[in-house]
Amino acid sequence: MTHIIWPLLIMLCINIFDFFFFFFFFFFFFFLLLYLKIMVSVPIVVNTQNRKIFESLSS
Repeated sequence: MTHIIWPLLIMLCINIFDFFFFFFFFFFFFFLLLYLKIMVSVPIVVNTQNRKIFESLSS
């Protein structure tokens, strides 16, 4: 009986590990994309705000 259970336990552990690895990888990728999006969008927002302030000051 035990020689049937062991491969199942090993498969279960591998599946859990695989699931966690996939989960971690997905989150890492998601945060990387989010970070890049923020890094790209923030300077644009700052530039447009600075331009508005500059235009209002110059006029």
